[in-house]
Amino acid sequence: MLKCLCKTLHDTSLDLPASVRTDLEVARLMIEAGGGRIRDAEVLLDWVEGKLREKAVFLDNLSYWEGLLRKAKKGELTKREFVEAPFMKGLLEEHGFLGHCLPDMGIEMDEQSMTWTEQKPLEEIRTMLSLCQKLVVLGCGLCATITKTGGEEQVEELVRKLKSEKVVLRSTVMESPCDMAVAKRDLRNLRRIIAEADVILALCCGKGVQTLGDLTGKTVVPALNTLT
Repeated sequence: MLKCLCKTLHDTSLDLPASVRTDLEVARLMIEAGGGRIRDAEVLLDWVEGKLREKAVFLDNLSYWEGLLRKAKKGELTKREFVEAPFMKGLLEEHGFLGHCLPDMGIEMDEQSMTWTEQKPLEEIRTMLSLCQKLVVLGCGLCATITKTGGEEQVEELVRKLKSEKVVLRSTVMESPCDMAVAKRDLRNLRRIIAEADVILALCCGKGVQTLGDLTGKTVVPALNTLT
């Protein structure tokens, strides 16, 4: 919500301290990292909120933003209030990890906010892997898990079907393969294993396949068809 308010103030040409945007980004990275850093992020976010409210006093809809911020802190936002906030749709597309946070906030992802996929026929996957021997198999903890096409169960099942003919160096479910920042973080511990692999077999949407390829420089074989 603070990020959305920041964008609103920027579009109204109000003068914001440069440190506001920097601290919002730092707080986001802390939250993604998890653990004790979340408490550190809250200190930054409180400071950012104060600065944004200080600059927002001339906004016609300041009471609207104050209401959203108050509800967000208490965990009382409705799904409609969340997704209809100005700029929120763009932020959800830019930062896929936010969608992963929604259920914890009591906000369930709906059909319009998910990417729908289906698993390719096994023989088609085998054909695409015919010239490869060593694989890293990666699933998706967001949409593909919800739609049961690329979660833990589906990754394990596909590995079981391929293990007699291929060497699976590692299989895991990433939090959000389609989010550049989150995927980059999750790939850090997989770099050496991926370097040994011939290809990455990805159970995620087309955007995730592209992101994984861009970040690793490896050939990424899609195990799913993206429907929407």
